[in-house]
Amino acid sequence: MAKLSIKRCENRWRKGVFYNTVAVNDCELHEWFVQYTEEARWLCEAFELYDNKETEIVWVCIGQIDVGVRSYVPLLVCSDDVDLSCTVLMAEQLAEDEQIIWQRFGWLQGDVEEQNPDDIEWINDIPPLIFSRDNFIETFSQLRTAVINGIIESASIPEKFIDLPNIEFPATKELWELEDFSYL
Repeated sequence: MAKLSIKRCENRWRKGVFYNTVAVNDCELHEWFVQYTEEARWLCEAFELYDNKETEIVWVCIGQIDVGVRSYVPLLVCSDDVDLSCTVLMAEQLAEDEQIIWQRFGWLQGDVEEQNPDDIEWINDIPPLIFSRDNFIETFSQLRTAVINGIIESASIPEKFIDLPNIEFPATKELWELEDFSYL
């Protein structure tokens, strides 16, 4: 079983700038994927995107952890755009009683909000990742807090004026219950 944790990393492109990310067995998420697909080298984590609504989409997808639910989760995105419109590495996530499984991985070819597995070009060489349910919930709850705190700390205006994404984890709503995403 794989172990998730939060890791503080230095930005590869902006020295002296640090961020919190998810690590798999103590390996930064994008680096774990580089073992299997070289394209992941140019990607960054999708947990805090430039657009708040897109960040909310990612967190709703990853937060679908009711037993038996399958969702398609953006994990990595193009580091130039940091959005869901360019290169997006997806995970097929299945929630079970005692574990959360990222069963397979692939490149998004359509719209993430449609949650259509046929819109993903699956990569056959990446093994599934299986996490204990408790470890998954604890890690992503910590990351959610770190993302919100990071936005607040980096802002140069008072907190009451900061436009924060509405991140819930675990998600209490389905993707289609969010606002209109026709602008994507």
